[in-house]
Amino acid sequence: RSDYSRFQPNPNPKNNTYVLVQFHNGVTKVVYQENFLKQRVIWKSGIKNLEAVAHPQYPLLAWEPKGTEIALVVWEKGQLLLHVYDVLQQTKIIENQVLPFDQVNHLQYMLDDNTLIISGVKGGQSDIFIYQLTEQKITQLTNDVYDDIDPTFVAFPNRLGIIFASNRPGPNAPNSDTVLPNRNRYNIFLADINNNSEFRQITQLTNLKHGNARYPSQYNMNHFTYVSDENGIGNRWAGFFSTQTGGLDTVYFV
Repeated sequence: RSDYSRFQPNPNPKNNTYVLVQFHNGVTKVVYQENFLKQRVIWKSGIKNLEAVAHPQYPLLAWEPKGTEIALVVWEKGQLLLHVYDVLQQTKIIENQVLPFDQVNHLQYMLDDNTLIISGVKGGQSDIFIYQLTEQKITQLTNDVYDDIDPTFVAFPNRLGIIFASNRPGPNAPNSDTVLPNRNRYNIFLADINNNSEFRQITQLTNLKHGNARYPSQYNMNHFTYVSDENGIGNRWAGFFSTQTGGLDTVYFV
């Protein structure tokens, strides 16, 4: 019996293809399913072992926005490796590109097919990075002792940035070697990506009194959504914010 995980449908609404991770007797496969009929194995690793268990985190999958390429982050031979597969040409554009992270928690494409958003662990910290595939260039968006996870790109009329969940106590949280690990609740924040200076504006979008806010995403041109378990049950909420004259940001929830 095979175990299946990490189902990822094609983001193109006119396309019925999807990819998933299959594990069976020690062998892990990433399978591309085309129109519910054809299957194609685009990555495979492992040897047959009836007692083996699947890796709890990898492979990670991310579709390019047009639905023509799929990025895979895998753990193999003691390294994090990146593969990019073109589903139309049936070829690997990138193969075995070593990623300079201790761990990758999440990845997603931005608007183009050359840029990934990564939540990764580097030097013992979980931060947000922008990774350019061709240049193998990393831009670090956050650099602190707090856990920054679930990043996704958002484009609103007045703001462009990365929305993410973090257990930082606020947008201007202290960051030094003397800051102790905390049990703050996860809230949703927005990091500006238009500013290339060392100071990057971070805006706090939620302030939960109970529970955590996770898995933010853009809902439409004006709204973002997130999952909150503030009442003990995971519910998806929607909100939007406006920037007034003078740079004042106001968040509204619906």
